[in-house]
Amino acid sequence: NDARSHSFYRDLVQHARALPGVQSGSVAYCVPMGFPGHGAQIFIEGRPWAPREEPPNISYNSIDPGYLGTMRVPLLLGRNFNESDDEKAPPVAIVNQTMASRFWPKGNAIGKRFSLKSASGSFIKVIGVAHDGQYLFLSPDSSPYFYVPFAQEPSSFASLQLRSSGPPESLIPEVQKEIGRLAPDLPV
Repeated sequence: NDARSHSFYRDLVQHARALPGVQSGSVAYCVPMGFPGHGAQIFIEGRPWAPREEPPNISYNSIDPGYLGTMRVPLLLGRNFNESDDEKAPPVAIVNQTMASRFWPKGNAIGKRFSLKSASGSFIKVIGVAHDGQYLFLSPDSSPYFYVPFAQEPSSFASLQLRSSGPPESLIPEVQKEIGRLAPDLPV
């Protein structure tokens, strides 16, 4: 169950952040240049598509509020996700610079909306613009990309990211112990 998974991952991140040498931690559906990843056609509110024009397919990731800081992705405009961006809250997203300039070139993307379902909604509101990065593979060209809160799109499949002050491999046994303590039946 995805709600139980979200609770487990939230607890795991809290416990992992308390380990010696851990500076920050987060959970996300996928990691940069990792597999799998999300992708969906997007429909920009108020922008009709020509009859033969296909809405663009954009890659995205489900992340927790600590992800951008842990992965050192600068937030350029707007705000980061917070704990109140959960399944009961209106859907929100953080888009990268390329997505913001491609789909809202005449102004700020903050407050604009798009849908993953259809041109008539349900809509996701842009609350932030993040720096461009590398997502699915290394490329000299920037591509549109966005993030949604893990709490709004949870998954039983997720990746833990930790930033450490020492050799990261030294944390592996401690993280495995925490996982075993929180979910003894979970394969690591």
